[in-house]
Amino acid sequence: MSFFRRNRELVLLAILMVVALVFSIAMMARNDFLTNVGFLVLGSLLAIFTTLLSEAIKRPARARDLARALYEELADRVARCCFDYEAPWSEYLDKNNYDSAFKTMGTFRLRKFSPGPPIIYSSTASQLAILENDAPQALIKFYFRLAAWQRDIENVAAECQQNKDGVDLRAVVVLAKRLQQTLTPGLKALEALAPLVEEHQKIEAAAIAGYDETRKDVQAKGTLRERIMKLVG
Repeated sequence: MSFFRRNRELVLLAILMVVALVFSIAMMARNDFLTNVGFLVLGSLLAIFTTLLSEAIKRPARARDLARALYEELADRVARCCFDYEAPWSEYLDKNNYDSAFKTMGTFRLRKFSPGPPIIYSSTASQLAILENDAPQALIKFYFRLAAWQRDIENVAAECQQNKDGVDLRAVVVLAKRLQQTLTPGLKALEALAPLVEEHQKIEAAAIAGYDETRKDVQAKGTLRERIMKLVG
């Protein structure tokens, strides 16, 4: 039943094609001037069928190409969220670190955590439907959380620009929670899109490794997904 709901137009077109095929065969069987009409209808049906078959063959390939491009960007954004939350933002939810958070988080440093806007996701948003399953919804939920994280960074930085003592302590805690809220949607987006992407593990590994290279003092262990599950568990 769900198949028919998702493909109502195609089902209706198939019914019309069957009716037209019966009509064309009936016309050709008359063996008079209407035979030409039957051949014209049959030729049109063949052209439509060829076009639909071509689209049906191309659709899975297009979905895989789109998924891979999205996955490269998604893995990078999720890895950045995981990396930043591991240090320093997870520490700011610990009351014992409140003083250090308040002293070290200025507006200049805060803006460094602002994620860049997703380019591939934004430019291909109209094509997400070809991914099917839960991937489109999972992507939307993650990027919604990511946008909220970016928006709050910009708002807090603007409000605290003139504060010589740094970013307000309460704002630091709120921002830490906001970043934490990107992790689970990010993990679910990776899981939803991964079946469409070959060697997705390598993409994830490369994404988090790129950030780990910038932090020489402490090296977290585990894959990107394992590290996220440790943080949210």
